[in-house]
Amino acid sequence: MTVSSAILPPATPDRLLKIGGALVLCELCGYMLLIGGIFDGVLNAVVRLTSVLSIALVCGIWTADKLQERARYHPTLITTIALVWSIAIALSWLANGAQSARSSTGAWFEALALLIMLLIADAIQRGLPRRWLFDALLAVGVIVLLQGYHELYNWLLNWQRMAGAGVPFVPVRPSGVFDNPNAHATVLIVLIPLVLARLFEAKRRVVRAGWALYALLLGFLLITTQSKGGWIGLAVGLIAMIALLLRSRAIQLSRRQIVGGLAIALTGLAVFVVIGLPLLSASARGDGRPAIYAAAIRAFLQSPFVGHGPDSFSLQLLNMQSIPPEPPHSHAHNMILHVAAELGLFGLAAAALMVASGVRAYQQALKQADAAERTLLIGAGSALIAYVGHGMFDVTASQPALLMLGAWLFAAAIAPKTAPTSTPLRSANRLLGGLVQGVLIGFVLIGGLWASFAYLTYYRAVANAAVGNYAQSAEALMQAAQADPYAPVKWAVAGYAEAIGGNLSQAITNYENALAIEPPNALYWENLAVLDMQANRADDAIHAAAQAVRYARNDAAVLINQGMILETFGQPDNARTAYLAALTLAPG
Repeated sequence: MTVSSAILPPATPDRLLKIGGALVLCELCGYMLLIGGIFDGVLNAVVRLTSVLSIALVCGIWTADKLQERARYHPTLITTIALVWSIAIALSWLANGAQSARSSTGAWFEALALLIMLLIADAIQRGLPRRWLFDALLAVGVIVLLQGYHELYNWLLNWQRMAGAGVPFVPVRPSGVFDNPNAHATVLIVLIPLVLARLFEAKRRVVRAGWALYALLLGFLLITTQSKGGWIGLAVGLIAMIALLLRSRAIQLSRRQIVGGLAIALTGLAVFVVIGLPLLSASARGDGRPAIYAAAIRAFLQSPFVGHGPDSFSLQLLNMQSIPPEPPHSHAHNMILHVAAELGLFGLAAAALMVASGVRAYQQALKQADAAERTLLIGAGSALIAYVGHGMFDVTASQPALLMLGAWLFAAAIAPKTAPTSTPLRSANRLLGGLVQGVLIGFVLIGGLWASFAYLTYYRAVANAAVGNYAQSAEALMQAAQADPYAPVKWAVAGYAEAIGGNLSQAITNYENALAIEPPNALYWENLAVLDMQANRADDAIHAAAQAVRYARNDAAVLINQGMILETFGQPDNARTAYLAALTLAPG
């Protein structure tokens, strides 16, 4: 394996390079699987802390090596992209209040994705084969595939039990490995082009059969997600793949291979017609996308330059939609609108730079690649196009694992193998490129470690509540809320625990603290209204119930609760008005 002397001293052993590359791959793949695959890295505090500590180890080794390189360090295009994104994220985060727990968490995960881009690009420049990167994703994909079929089996088993009890079969969506069918579809449409690229380059028949089976299993699972955005994204990605293969002449198919490919395509089409179309017609859903798009546009117009902050869209949607009955969403269901609402024009500029420069760099990588690597690059580019195509309908990148998956693909597809002679960052600005990496590493490590240790208290509190130790749980939840005072959900959960324990005064205070941070949360207002009613605080209960109706104006249940509170405190006429409004919304 050859390593550019402009990046590392010639004496660097290949063995150490391979060990370091394998360490990085295992860490990043493991983190994506833990955080996104089954959410163990989010819900299990011990696993979460362990994963962050392991990231600290990898990044620490990488940083120490960077310090030894000194003048040999060369910034790349990805360094420039990371710098522009860092500026956009930092401006939005600081302008909207860095104390916001939601925005701080969003900024942390976005910084982690940028760090992954830089790390993978650096590994490729050091000689790490791209094939290792794509094979690592396919290895993780096997775990996702097995978990998906396990959940599909349980889903069918539940319906069989219900059919035995006389309940008619209504085809609803399986939960999906990522706790969301659309998120699950994102992983599947990324894996399929990568598997097909492996299928095209395979020489032995048994190997081709194995890759074909992998692709069909992924395709069938994709159909069961009923993700229309995922289906569209895959179609766009496959069309791009065919165009790239024909243009680059990366493969020359025999008649037997053409017949085999057609057989696989026809099998997939038949399965889709038999299973996919009935599922689609039985449960067509759009989740009010036009209204969500309109909310994103209004949010952008309210703060066009810096947006409302990372991971802030759900709060904007709370302000603009009646939630409930509309379901809450954490993203705008469109990448462009989502970036515009959260990061404003600076974010859109970063996205435009990423697309324009990325396309050019990808074309350059295709020209420089040999035949075998070119096929893999075409698979990666097609997977990235499918990822973006799905992103026009569902921004599943709002989930940490999928954001990191996109960063992984982008860096693996466009990173140059050697240090360029000229970059958007001139050699005089090498210090700036190094500073970007240093700031990202520091932010990710310090923020991740602090959040993980803070989460331990919250995790123990929830565990106590699960076994009925409500007194200990309430005390621990109060400590967690005080340690992270800008997280509304912690105050709300602490309020719920205090209410169960009968401490109405503290429960009311906790819900008031939560609403001070997140005013448009109708469910918090509704719980506060009930607590005020139990405490015989008439004016406060009536006010809280009115606020709940204000933010969930289209939900009949909220209106009924308001009517009951008004009736309890001697306002039958106003209660009648609330009941009539509820009947208007839900005559049944």
